[in-house]
Amino acid sequence: LKNNMVGGDGAGLLEQGIRHSSSLTYLNLERNILGDIGMGCLMRALRRIPPMKGRKAQPDNRSLVGIDVSTNNLSDGCIGNIEESLFKNLALRSITAHDNVISEKGLIKIQHLLAANKRRAELEKCAIMIQSLWRGRQHRLARVRAAGQVVEERVFKPPATGDRVQVDG
Repeated sequence: LKNNMVGGDGAGLLEQGIRHSSSLTYLNLERNILGDIGMGCLMRALRRIPPMKGRKAQPDNRSLVGIDVSTNNLSDGCIGNIEESLFKNLALRSITAHDNVISEKGLIKIQHLLAANKRRAELEKCAIMIQSLWRGRQHRLARVRAAGQVVEERVFKPPATGDRVQVDG
Protein backbone atom coordinates (compact mmCIF):
# COMPACT_ATOMS: atom_id res chain seq x y z
CA LEU A 1 0.00 0.00 0.00
CA LYS A 2 3.00 2.18 -0.53
CA ASN A 3 2.29 5.66 -1.97
CA ASN A 4 -1.52 5.33 -2.12
CA MET A 5 -2.66 8.48 -0.27
CA VAL A 6 -3.98 6.38 2.65
CA GLY A 7 -5.07 8.80 5.38
CA GLY A 8 -6.69 8.49 8.77
CA ASP A 9 -10.02 7.31 7.33
CA GLY A 10 -8.31 4.68 5.19
CA ALA A 11 -6.30 3.50 8.18
CA GLY A 12 -9.57 3.11 10.09
CA LEU A 13 -10.80 0.76 7.36
CA LEU A 14 -7.49 -1.10 7.31
CA GLU A 15 -7.73 -1.60 11.08
CA GLN A 16 -10.39 -4.30 10.81
CA GLY A 17 -8.54 -6.14 8.05
CA ILE A 18 -5.29 -6.10 10.02
CA ARG A 19 -7.07 -7.13 13.22
CA HIS A 20 -8.55 -10.26 11.64
CA SER A 21 -5.52 -11.24 9.54
CA SER A 22 -3.44 -14.17 10.74
CA SER A 23 -1.02 -14.22 7.80
CA LEU A 24 0.01 -10.56 7.37
CA THR A 25 3.57 -10.23 8.67
CA TYR A 26 4.79 -6.95 7.13
CA LEU A 27 2.84 -3.85 6.15
CA ASN A 28 4.39 -1.17 3.94
CA LEU A 29 2.50 2.10 4.23
CA GLU A 30 5.43 4.29 3.19
CA ARG A 31 4.63 7.67 1.58
CA ASN A 32 0.99 8.00 2.62
CA ILE A 33 -0.80 10.63 4.71
CA LEU A 34 -1.67 8.65 7.84
CA GLY A 35 -0.87 11.29 10.42
CA ASP A 36 -1.16 10.52 14.12
CA ILE A 37 -4.86 9.57 13.83
CA GLY A 38 -4.15 6.96 11.14
CA MET A 39 -1.22 5.57 13.12
CA GLY A 40 -3.54 5.29 16.12
CA CYS A 41 -5.94 3.18 14.04
CA LEU A 42 -3.13 0.88 12.93
CA MET A 43 -1.83 0.48 16.47
CA ARG A 44 -5.35 -0.30 17.77
CA ALA A 45 -5.42 -3.27 15.39
CA LEU A 46 -2.56 -4.77 17.38
CA ARG A 47 -4.36 -4.79 20.71
CA ARG A 48 -7.40 -6.72 21.84
CA ILE A 49 -10.59 -4.74 22.36
CA PRO A 50 -12.67 -6.15 25.23
CA PRO A 51 -16.38 -6.84 24.79
CA MET A 52 -18.69 -3.88 25.18
CA LYS A 53 -22.43 -3.66 25.60
CA GLY A 54 -24.00 -5.29 22.56
CA ARG A 55 -20.63 -6.06 20.92
CA LYS A 56 -18.24 -8.98 21.01
CA ALA A 57 -14.58 -8.65 21.92
CA GLN A 58 -12.38 -7.80 18.93
CA PRO A 59 -9.31 -9.97 18.35
CA ASP A 60 -5.82 -8.58 18.00
CA ASN A 61 -3.27 -9.21 15.28
CA ARG A 62 -0.43 -11.48 16.47
CA SER A 63 1.26 -12.04 13.09
CA LEU A 64 2.37 -8.52 12.11
CA VAL A 65 6.07 -8.23 12.96
CA GLY A 66 7.03 -5.17 10.89
CA ILE A 67 5.44 -1.98 9.66
CA ASP A 68 6.86 0.81 7.49
CA VAL A 69 5.24 4.19 8.10
CA SER A 70 7.98 6.37 6.63
CA THR A 71 6.95 9.73 5.21
CA ASN A 72 3.47 9.80 6.78
CA ASN A 73 3.44 13.11 8.64
CA LEU A 74 3.70 11.39 12.03
CA SER A 75 4.63 13.40 15.12
CA ASP A 76 5.40 12.65 18.76
CA GLY A 77 1.62 12.49 19.28
CA CYS A 78 1.54 8.91 17.96
CA ILE A 79 4.05 7.56 20.48
CA GLY A 80 1.41 6.95 23.18
CA ASN A 81 -0.55 4.67 20.82
CA ILE A 82 2.63 2.83 19.85
CA GLU A 83 3.55 2.38 23.51
CA GLU A 84 0.12 1.01 24.47
CA SER A 85 0.07 -1.40 21.51
CA LEU A 86 3.56 -2.70 22.19
CA PHE A 87 2.67 -3.23 25.84
CA LYS A 88 -0.27 -5.45 24.83
CA ASN A 89 1.22 -7.18 21.78
CA LEU A 90 4.60 -8.89 21.73
CA ALA A 91 4.69 -9.72 18.01
CA LEU A 92 5.64 -6.33 16.52
CA ARG A 93 9.45 -6.07 16.26
CA SER A 94 10.11 -3.33 13.72
CA ILE A 95 8.66 0.09 12.97
CA THR A 96 10.32 2.05 10.17
CA ALA A 97 9.40 5.70 10.62
CA HIS A 98 11.98 7.91 8.91
CA ASP A 99 11.08 11.19 7.17
CA ASN A 100 8.36 12.11 9.66
CA VAL A 101 8.22 14.98 12.12
CA ILE A 102 8.88 12.73 15.12
CA SER A 103 11.58 14.27 17.29
CA GLU A 104 14.87 12.50 17.92
CA LYS A 105 13.75 11.95 21.50
CA GLY A 106 10.53 10.34 20.21
CA LEU A 107 12.42 8.03 17.86
CA ILE A 108 14.71 6.95 20.69
CA LYS A 109 11.65 6.21 22.83
CA ILE A 110 10.17 4.04 20.04
CA GLN A 111 13.51 2.22 19.75
CA HIS A 112 13.53 1.53 23.51
CA LEU A 113 9.90 0.37 23.42
CA LEU A 114 10.67 -2.12 20.64
CA ALA A 115 13.73 -3.42 22.52
CA ALA A 116 11.70 -3.86 25.71
CA ASN A 117 8.98 -5.64 23.72
CA LYS A 118 11.54 -8.10 22.35
CA ARG A 119 12.86 -8.82 25.87
CA ARG A 120 9.32 -9.35 27.19
CA ALA A 121 8.60 -11.79 24.35
CA GLU A 122 11.76 -13.76 25.15
CA LEU A 123 10.92 -13.81 28.86
CA GLU A 124 7.38 -15.00 28.10
CA LYS A 125 8.78 -17.90 26.05
CA CYS A 126 11.10 -18.85 28.94
CA ALA A 127 8.24 -18.68 31.44
CA ILE A 128 6.11 -20.95 29.27
CA MET A 129 9.00 -23.43 29.01
CA ILE A 130 9.51 -23.41 32.80
CA GLN A 131 5.79 -23.95 33.38
CA SER A 132 5.82 -26.85 30.92
CA LEU A 133 8.81 -28.45 32.65
CA TRP A 134 7.15 -28.01 36.03
CA ARG A 135 3.93 -29.64 34.84
CA GLY A 136 5.92 -32.53 33.34
CA ARG A 137 7.71 -33.07 36.65
CA GLN A 138 4.39 -33.03 38.52
CA HIS A 139 2.96 -35.66 36.14
CA ARG A 140 6.04 -37.88 36.54
CA LEU A 141 5.83 -37.64 40.33
CA ALA A 142 2.13 -38.53 40.23
CA ARG A 143 2.87 -41.62 38.12
CA VAL A 144 5.62 -42.74 40.51
CA ARG A 145 3.35 -42.27 43.51
CA ALA A 146 0.56 -44.19 41.77
CA ALA A 147 2.99 -47.07 41.28
CA GLY A 148 3.58 -47.08 45.05
CA GLN A 149 7.22 -46.01 44.90
CA VAL A 150 8.79 -43.66 47.42
CA VAL A 151 9.80 -40.33 45.99
CA GLU A 152 12.45 -38.06 47.42
CA GLU A 153 11.02 -34.60 47.01
CA ARG A 154 12.81 -31.32 47.19
CA VAL A 155 10.69 -28.43 48.29
CA PHE A 156 10.22 -26.04 45.41
CA LYS A 157 7.31 -23.76 44.83
CA PRO A 158 6.98 -22.38 41.28
CA PRO A 159 6.53 -18.65 40.94
CA ALA A 160 2.97 -17.51 40.43
CA THR A 161 2.04 -15.86 37.18
CA GLY A 162 3.16 -12.24 37.33
CA ASP A 163 5.77 -12.78 40.08
CA ARG A 164 9.20 -11.37 39.47
CA VAL A 165 12.00 -13.91 39.39
CA GLN A 166 15.62 -12.96 40.01
CA VAL A 167 18.32 -15.16 38.58
CA ASP A 168 21.78 -14.87 40.11
CA GLY A 169 24.56 -15.58 37.77
